[in-house]
Amino acid sequence: MKLVKRASDQRVIVGGRYRHFKGGLYVVVGIAFDHTDGRSVIYTKDDAFGELMFVQPECRFCGNAGKVSRFTYEGPHVDVLAIKAAYDNYAQAVQSFKKKGSDE
Repeated sequence: MKLVKRASDQRVIVGGRYRHFKGGLYVVVGIAFDHTDGRSVIYTKDDAFGELMFVQPECRFCGNAGKVSRFTYEGPHVDVLAIKAAYDNYAQAVQSFKKKGSDE
């Protein structure tokens, strides 16, 4: 697992399982870098692993929703290979999307 420093001096753990303040469990599969928005967290629902990816700016992922933390670290996800496969699928989809855009 890779530790990534959070905006609030806490860490986002790639491969970590996080609970959303509304109750859902999510797994961080990677960190993305954007020239305009900076760092973003790539994550997926734990119960539908890799079927749908979410991307959120790191400051929002690490921030609060009202008076509570938006996401709270619950521990490591047990299937690291599934995390890598999900991230690889995401990376391939992004490359395909970029290629489509440059072909037009």
